[in-house]
Amino acid sequence: MSKEAAQLEDINAIGRMLKSISALAKIGVPHQAERYMLVDHLAMNLEFLANTQQIGTIKDVILDHVFFWFKERRKRFFIYDIPKALKDAAFCNNVRRGQTCVLEWDKKPHHGLLGSMNRYRKTNLNLPAYDGNDPIQNVKFVSGAYTHEEEVQDDLTFNGMSSTVDEAVQSEQPMLCLNLYKCLSPEGSLANQS
Repeated sequence: MSKEAAQLEDINAIGRMLKSISALAKIGVPHQAERYMLVDHLAMNLEFLANTQQIGTIKDVILDHVFFWFKERRKRFFIYDIPKALKDAAFCNNVRRGQTCVLEWDKKPHHGLLGSMNRYRKTNLNLPAYDGNDPIQNVKFVSGAYTHEEEVQDDLTFNGMSSTVDEAVQSEQPMLCLNLYKCLSPEGSLANQS
């Protein structure tokens, strides 16, 4: 067995272990199962990775997976990458065709973020409330929320405690960032291998 083949087997085994850890966590906290979908996606991609030519760059590819993104990386994604992507018809078509969000996404209060952003739109931009049946509106809502976080921050609470835009989005739409990244990323990235 070559060194690359052995390394690939190790990576596949890590994927299987992550899948097992996720399954156990879902049993322990079943109402949080949607949050484990990022771990499941990463685990599946590692478990079924088959290209030994990726071994040399696999660390960078894995660390670029949305699971490892921290608040600042997500914020940059929604403030800079997403507005640029919204000008691209192919990206918008991918968002509309894909399962980036559950329609009627506006039924969740997002820790008060939705109300605050709708007020911001009306007061500052003279725009109507977001349309919960339009996935593009959802993307604009989240991108706008990260962009205008300072203006809406004071309205965000969860269980009586102050909250942030990132906490609200990660709580209510934990898969949105990955789904949008998949709409943006070139074929062959770890995010799109599913």
